[in-house]
Amino acid sequence: MDFSLYQKFIDDLAEFPVPLKVLHFAGLGEPLLHPRIADMVRYAKEKNIAQTVDIVSNGALLKDG
Repeated sequence: MDFSLYQKFIDDLAEFPVPLKVLHFAGLGEPLLHPRIADMVRYAKEKNIAQTVDIVSNGALLKDG
């Protein structure tokens, strides 16, 4: 997903009167493959659109250190 489209999506969610319970990054592929996943999580947290923001991953791309 293009980052500007993602920002619009998050901005629209920020207008809801009550935050989401959870925003999951999961589903159609490995979220850690997105080059801006850290920015996406950060943006969602800054906008306070959900009580919890999480990533569902198989963890294969995580490295020690």
